[in-house]
Amino acid sequence: LESLFSEFEKVDIRIMETSIGQAGSLEEQIVSKQANSVLVNGEEVALETFPMVKNERALLPLEEIAIALGGTISSSDSTYTASKSGNNVIFKLRDNNVYVNGKAISMKNPPIVKDNVFMVEVNELATAFGYSMVWDGETSTINFESR
Repeated sequence: LESLFSEFEKVDIRIMETSIGQAGSLEEQIVSKQANSVLVNGEEVALETFPMVKNERALLPLEEIAIALGGTISSSDSTYTASKSGNNVIFKLRDNNVYVNGKAISMKNPPIVKDNVFMVEVNELATAFGYSMVWDGETSTINFESR
C-alpha cells in the first residue's frame, strides 16, 4: 500500500501495527491463547482446567497449580490451604484477600468455583512457594521458574 503513494510528495502513508483486537494484559494473553499447560522449571504439566479472566486478572485452578509447584492442598468448607516448605497460603471463597503465612494480601478477584474447580489468582501462591510466573506467548505456556 505504501508503494502506491510513494510518488506523491504531500502524502505520507505509514502502515503500523496496532494493539486493536490484540490481547493486552498477561491474563488476556493467557486466555486468548488458550494456555492449557504450565512449565515448572522446564517440566511440562498439562492442566485439566483452562485458565479464565475476570476483571483483567487470570484465575487458575488452585489445586492443579499448587501440586505442580510441589505443594499440597487441604480444604475445609470454603477455605483452601496450599502448603509447601512451611509456607501456608490460604484462600477463602468470596474473600478478596489471600493469606500468606498469616498476612492478608488484597487480590483483585476473590476465588470462585467454576465447574466444581476452585479458581484463584496464583501470583501470591507462586511467590510464597519460591517461583515467579512468566507467560510465553510463542508457545502459549505459563512458566513457573524458581527464584
